[in-house]
Amino acid sequence: MAFEIVWTKRAIVGYERIINYLDENFTEKEIIHFVSSTNKFFETLQEYPELLRKTSRQKSMFIEGR
Repeated sequence: MAFEIVWTKRAIVGYERIINYLDENFTEKEIIHFVSSTNKFFETLQEYPELLRKTSRQKSMFIEGR
């Protein structure tokens, strides 16, 4: 069963900062590679959430099956 990954506002802002940094310092090819690798990682994580440990820092976070 695949799980849904929900990004926090903080995660979205961080991801956008990374993209902006890459845009200023690297070529479009590297940006595309980063985005592609990130998407592949999250696709894998959706299928195999046990790859990462649960966090105890944010008790309100949970993984919901879809």
